[in-house]
Amino acid sequence: MQGKVIDQFYRHQDLHNQALYMVIASTRWFGLRVDLLCVPFITCVALASAGFSMQPAIAGLSVSYIMETLDYTQYAVRNFSEVENLMTAVERVITYTNLESEPGYKTKALPPKHWPCDGHITLRDVSLTYYEGAPQVLRTLNFNIEGKSRIGVVGRTGAGKSSFVAALLRMPDAQGDVIIDGVKITDINVKESRRCISVLSQVPVIFSG
Repeated sequence: MQGKVIDQFYRHQDLHNQALYMVIASTRWFGLRVDLLCVPFITCVALASAGFSMQPAIAGLSVSYIMETLDYTQYAVRNFSEVENLMTAVERVITYTNLESEPGYKTKALPPKHWPCDGHITLRDVSLTYYEGAPQVLRTLNFNIEGKSRIGVVGRTGAGKSSFVAALLRMPDAQGDVIIDGVKITDINVKESRRCISVLSQVPVIFSG
């Protein structure tokens, strides 16, 4: 198991290094092009100082100002590109604010106190799709699970094992009736119903801090 995790880390690290290498290379490419722009300006100042008998101090000051201006130009363009990239995150956040909330948040009815106490689950004609137009992952399920019992759901990948749990949590809402301890979950507030149901994920996640 440890070797598998290490190999996966190396693959992700290689992908990260490839992307980082391209970022550094493009930054150096841009810096070289901006530095090359400095050559014609310095040449013009040198020719002007020789042709118009410009004082050495003024000529040197002009060259210094040109080089400093181009340095600031490179810095400004890089910051502009960085701001443009960072604004993508802002655009995504704004998009999230315009998303419609899940059905069930505006429902005022709350689950009974100490619900669920037995864990009796009934499914009646339950079908589930994750988005409109997608194929059904659950098709017309009808069964009862007695309270305080232990069951196992067995099936190949994509058979709908995790989708069954998603239907209990209304992620998303399923067609049909899902009844837990005599309470139809679509009749109560979705936030409160999720708070009362505990789920251990297949993939454990450890948060730092």
